[in-house]
Amino acid sequence: MKSNLAQALAYIDEDEGPEVNISPDEPGGSSCHGVTMDVLREYCASHSFSAPTIIDMKAMTSELAGTIFTWRFLDPLRFNELPSGVDYRMADAAITLGRTGACLALQMALAMWPVTGVMDDVTIAAIKAEDPKLVISVLDAAWIVWKHGMTSDGWAKYGHGWTERCSRVRDRTRAMIAANVN
Repeated sequence: MKSNLAQALAYIDEDEGPEVNISPDEPGGSSCHGVTMDVLREYCASHSFSAPTIIDMKAMTSELAGTIFTWRFLDPLRFNELPSGVDYRMADAAITLGRTGACLALQMALAMWPVTGVMDDVTIAAIKAEDPKLVISVLDAAWIVWKHGMTSDGWAKYGHGWTERCSRVRDRTRAMIAANVN
């Protein structure tokens, strides 16, 4: 499959932004370019780097965020094996729900059993057996439902932004599918 990695990472960076977020609502601690402090700590520990500080978070670049996202989320999701458009939708879902959450949402949306939260051969086959537009639509719905149920007041605070993000992602995935049609 054609890799949409650079484009997917650019879209995610555009949505996440370069601002440092130190909100108490941010799961995983502070974040920048969408990388949370928890994920940055995990990345640094796994690469034998010193423990990161808020200064390291503030120095986060789009390039480093892309490297971390690829390592933490996209490689385990088998990004390059996914159909065009679905690859980006899954990347966005993983970065906002965690890779297990993204897989769980996808597997539930595709009515798979058992639901494992792992991007395994069975899940890849189920994705490839469906029209990519359908996979994206059911994952969009599952993503919104998941976000709606995350916290008691989260939807009231962030629901509008989450809905707008879902619409942007959907439009982008449709463009990716159209560009990949032979």
